[in-house]
Amino acid sequence: MAKKQGATIDQLAYQKVVAGLFEFIASAEYDRGGWLPAGRDMAKRFDVSHRTYCKALKFIEKEGAVRSFPPTGFYVSPKELRFKKIGIIVDGGDMSPFIRTALPAAGMSYTGNLTAAFEYVIQQGMYVQLIQASHLDQLQAVAQSYGVIGVIWMNPPQKATDQLESMVRSRIPVIVVKDDEVSSTIACPVVTYDHTGMDQERARFMIKRGHKCLGYMGPYERAQAHGLPQLFEQEGIEFGPQYCHTDIARNTKRFMTNLQANPVTGILGPHSEQGQAYLLRELASLPANEQPEVLITNHKHRHPFEIDQYQIRIVWMNRELSTLPGFEAARRLIAHIRDGDPLQSTAIGFY
Repeated sequence: MAKKQGATIDQLAYQKVVAGLFEFIASAEYDRGGWLPAGRDMAKRFDVSHRTYCKALKFIEKEGAVRSFPPTGFYVSPKELRFKKIGIIVDGGDMSPFIRTALPAAGMSYTGNLTAAFEYVIQQGMYVQLIQASHLDQLQAVAQSYGVIGVIWMNPPQKATDQLESMVRSRIPVIVVKDDEVSSTIACPVVTYDHTGMDQERARFMIKRGHKCLGYMGPYERAQAHGLPQLFEQEGIEFGPQYCHTDIARNTKRFMTNLQANPVTGILGPHSEQGQAYLLRELASLPANEQPEVLITNHKHRHPFEIDQYQIRIVWMNRELSTLPGFEAARRLIAHIRDGDPLQSTAIGFY
């Protein structure tokens, strides 16, 4: 047990030295490169063993921050030659996210935003570093130990407030991407969807297609908050709580019973690919003459998810990849890092 505890302490010391080295070479003194002080002097500076310091030094060498020139020592790479990494944290930071390896992504869910952020970062000649830790309070230290120059946090949990505030106080610029409504407790800039504008735009799209009775995949309270009942009333569209459907993945039987009791000609489909798949699978069990038309919001570069297997009437409402919050968050963060542009919150509409 004592040996395991000692290893943990050594690992924490190692991470501290890595973070300290990145901070040390980030000083203006090394913008054009230069030699690091002798290893034993640096070990004393960080109050660690020479072995722990050498281990940390090897790590930042792999990261492109320094180069070894035996027997002279380690030379700090000029600033323009160092790897420039943007850190990405997903949810609570304790998960390994699913990422599409190609440009097409999973609709407007977090995987779509994740891929959009990757795309923009890579376009700008930078690298992406996924930040993971078993506990929320370790994430900032991990980000610093990787030497990231900025962080995009996808859908942080409510309990991450303290960690976000700590990052804001540190030298690491951070921006948040939220799929759902923005919490007022978030202490840093947030990029999210203009949910009200998006739902109204989708509703108008279906009204123009001649629908007179529409279903909504979401709670009635959300439809009210987005102004849908008023919009439908103005257009003579029948609408109420009976046409709103939630938790289709958990209770498909209830969804089908409600839909058959309150038939509609069209449905404003869910944004996530998983939700769309559940909806289309259930609708495929209906006779063709009872199947409503389904509106699916998509970005133009995404390949549909084996959608042909569902013989359902589908209408697509396309949006550009660059309008996803993940893409915009990466753009704003990099503009802040490169040009000093202020980091500000925004809500993204369709176009």
